Amino acid sequence: MNSTSAAVRPRWNWPSNVQQAAEGSREVSSNIGGVTQAAGETGRMAKDVLEASSDLSRQSEKLKLVISSLIRDIKAA
Repeated sequence: MNSTSAAVRPRWNWPSNVQQAAEGSREVSSNIGGVTQAAGETGRMAKDVLEASSDLSRQSEKLKLVISSLIRDIKAA
């Protein structure tokens, strides 16, 4: 082998590259797991907010009826 071909050939450190790729894959998997968990928590929180806003809407309708009745009673007196 001549010195030119040895200088042009890339130098690969396969065990190190494979290990780095494996570590990168583990990190990506871990990040995906974290994102999945955060998305689940966000979905649960959104459900809680929806339930609270629905409850508030029902309470507001009840209050509207009570106030309307009170105003009618005051006008009738």
